[in-house]
Amino acid sequence: MKHFSIAYVDQKNDSFEICEYAENADEAVNHAMEDIPLLKGHKEYIYRCTNESALDWLQKNNIKEDLFNKENNLNKDKKSLFDYLGFFFKKF
Repeated sequence: MKHFSIAYVDQKNDSFEICEYAENADEAVNHAMEDIPLLKGHKEYIYRCTNESALDWLQKNNIKEDLFNKENNLNKDKKSLFDYLGFFFKKF
């Protein structure tokens, strides 16, 4: 079973979340509708269903460090806004 986070709003437009374990998103939404009386007749109040189990790869194998290194390498070649403004003012 996978871990899902279901976000919904109430009549006052306040946001809430509930966690459910299910095989797929449809099943998780159905469980949330059974658990929350407000959602029983109002599936439209649900605005997000996220498979949290699919995010587990971020915590394994130093993936955070790998992503940080990739971001640093990408940013190394980028110029700042001031570099572009300096180039612009030299032209004129």
